[in-house]
Amino acid sequence: MKTTKNRHESEINESLTHYINSISGTITEREYNFLKKAYAINNEQHSFSVGDFPYLSKGSFRQLIHRFRPIIEVVTKSRPCFYKLVGTNVSGDSHKITKRVMGEGMFEILQRVREQPASIHDIKLMFKSSNLHQILLQNGSKPDSSNKGIKVRIPVFHKNITITCTVYPETIQMDIGCSYKPIVYDISGVTLLSSFLGEVFLFLKLCSSSESNIPEVNNWKITHYHFGKDGKETCSGNRFHYTYEEMTEGLVRFYTKIMPDGRTIPRFEQIQTPHNTLDEELENMMMHQIKN
Repeated sequence: MKTTKNRHESEINESLTHYINSISGTITEREYNFLKKAYAINNEQHSFSVGDFPYLSKGSFRQLIHRFRPIIEVVTKSRPCFYKLVGTNVSGDSHKITKRVMGEGMFEILQRVREQPASIHDIKLMFKSSNLHQILLQNGSKPDSSNKGIKVRIPVFHKNITITCTVYPETIQMDIGCSYKPIVYDISGVTLLSSFLGEVFLFLKLCSSSESNIPEVNNWKITHYHFGKDGKETCSGNRFHYTYEEMTEGLVRFYTKIMPDGRTIPRFEQIQTPHNTLDEELENMMMHQIKN
């Protein structure tokens, strides 16, 4: 009679067969052990990353990912990146929020929300300037006594959009509030976000009589945003708010949002911290539309 450990080992070996058969050429013992451990991690409904293979260098790990690219897919594009073998189910997949957790009616609402286009809101950016803070001080602006930050409200002629900059001695942090009208994560959103930031650049230059050292907009860093989808239908009944802390995807929320016109809609979102330049993020937005 097989022990539980031996049965588990046999099941893993059998499950790996179809992955190995789909790869051209023979595989080495090291490659087989890599796949075996990757499958074992995925079988526990977790994605794997370089940190799960401490005996491999980052270069060796990347080579193995490239070697088995046909049977490995990205779960979360981050640093580090998380992966799974094609066909396995891990935390972060669609089963994350289930009928068992929310009830069948709520699950159906979530499924309809996921069919909508993705968008972003509560966007935060950062860039550096060696003299903007000093120029604003000279022009009479009053800094916060606790952190020396100077608040600058940017006039934007777009309904439901607010932009605020906090200018520190060497760094500027920017908040774009657009919760009631999120920016669609596609090519149209690229145009809209670029126009907003162009207005910010121009206004800060005017505030400093064009004397401030401000980098080009395409080099500003996007450090945070809420990435999600809004449902089209109006929710009736009680409001709800579910929050999940996923190992690979971070904080995920599914909740109702009251709009300015009084409607209550469902919203599904994930907090992301990309730390991409604007150029990099705009490229991601365009590629997202092409893929979807």
